Amino acid sequence: MSVALNEIRRLDEKFNRLKIESVYYEEKSMALSVVCLLCVHFDENDQFLIQNYLAKRFPFASVSVTIRKTVCDCDLVVKRILQFLADECKAVKGRINGSDISFASEEDCVTVTFTAEEQVCEYLQSANFEARLSGYLENFFCERFTYKFIPRKDRVLDDVLAEEKVDYSRIEQIPARYFTVNYVTRLFDNNPTDRVMYIADAVERTGEIAIAGKIIGIRERQTKKGKIFYIIDFNDGTGRMSGTVFSTKEIIRKMEKVQEGSEVVAIGNAEITEDGYHRFTISSLNLCELPKDFKYEEKASRKPPETYLVVKPEKVEQYKQVDLFDLIEVIPECLKGKTFVVFDFETTGTTPQEDKITEIGAVKIVDGKITEKFASMVNPERKIPEKVVELTGITDEMVADAPVFADIAGDLYKFCYGSILIAHNLAFDYAFVKNQSKQLNYVYNNRGIDTVGLARALLPELSNHKLNTVCEHFGIEFLHHRAYCDALATAQMFIELIKLKGELPEFDA
Repeated sequence: MSVALNEIRRLDEKFNRLKIESVYYEEKSMALSVVCLLCVHFDENDQFLIQNYLAKRFPFASVSVTIRKTVCDCDLVVKRILQFLADECKAVKGRINGSDISFASEEDCVTVTFTAEEQVCEYLQSANFEARLSGYLENFFCERFTYKFIPRKDRVLDDVLAEEKVDYSRIEQIPARYFTVNYVTRLFDNNPTDRVMYIADAVERTGEIAIAGKIIGIRERQTKKGKIFYIIDFNDGTGRMSGTVFSTKEIIRKMEKVQEGSEVVAIGNAEITEDGYHRFTISSLNLCELPKDFKYEEKASRKPPETYLVVKPEKVEQYKQVDLFDLIEVIPECLKGKTFVVFDFETTGTTPQEDKITEIGAVKIVDGKITEKFASMVNPERKIPEKVVELTGITDEMVADAPVFADIAGDLYKFCYGSILIAHNLAFDYAFVKNQSKQLNYVYNNRGIDTVGLARALLPELSNHKLNTVCEHFGIEFLHHRAYCDALATAQMFIELIKLKGELPEFDA
């Protein structure tokens, strides 16, 4: 198909970024099914254009084409970039982690910004790094990639430079995670502490804390009174943190024994400044060895609230449609004893890291029956683009008095807690809820099933596997592009698909 793909890309400029996800040929029926990925806007005419071309190229086959809109998963991009750096740029391995990489998306183009030490930025801007990285990423993603490099600047404050601003009013004290280091060796004192807190958790804590990590930067500074102090930057793989060491003659002598790359345990006092910054003043610094091949624990989530506070679920009346909810309905055994939540979100755009949710629709399936719904408009705290208004019908006026996501995140988390999550294009909706909830310390790690893949596997004869097409096949009616209606239709469709399959599919998340 590589020759055909090159010819398809010449049919229209928008196909320049098109990729073929899968090709399936059924020899008996002579049916050729092609699934394409595209990161720019497309419509049914584009699908027909590709289908007609392939029909002419393969006249012996009955051709069907499905185009899927891709959304760049930034977490996955970060993972790929870090892998590329580890394999191809060993000189900067360990000098950049996920928090140093940020994104801005404009339909088919993703701008990746690296924030790193000046030496690292200079290295990355040399030796055709951009071309090599783009060639690597385009094996996995449809988008074009461009790059920016920003040297990390020192922030000189009066006495302390090592501060990180945190919104502490939104942080619930989730139990901190700890790990043990090896071979603690005296540098400042004989403190044998070897159990240390994850830096990712320490940046949210006050009081006496102990952390450990590799030193990735040391800076010598002077106060206005001429007193020397040191700013030390640490990285333990979970995050970065800086601490301040105020000097004496003895400490100045001991600081000569540490350098970038040294592995150390740092103990000291963390506090919040009046301006809301996190300040870590180091009292003890000793050498150690970090554990090798250590697997970090996933951060715990806030607990779901005891009661629904803003949005309360409502019961869903039993639907009695032909072939769907008859009085003598046979429920597949694989659905019994399980709880599913089917959700759909309307949003201000397609980029989970930048766009916001404007409407939530979710329904709960218990023992194979739809029992509850969770629905709410959401104020995205920004203007909704005109093209999105045209698509969804949701206007700025409709969400003006709606709660913001932070106010209902706990209610949604409670509704989904302990359930298997279902969506039509799960990656899109799950990315949005994960991204916006993580900022509020609600961590989703539910297993999930994507009904797009399930429908594609069970109904290959359909012209495409969009929600409306599959629902029409089962006689399910719904109002497209409104969250609750889409979620309800997806729930009904999911039950019908499981009846066909007779068992649950493998989880997609």
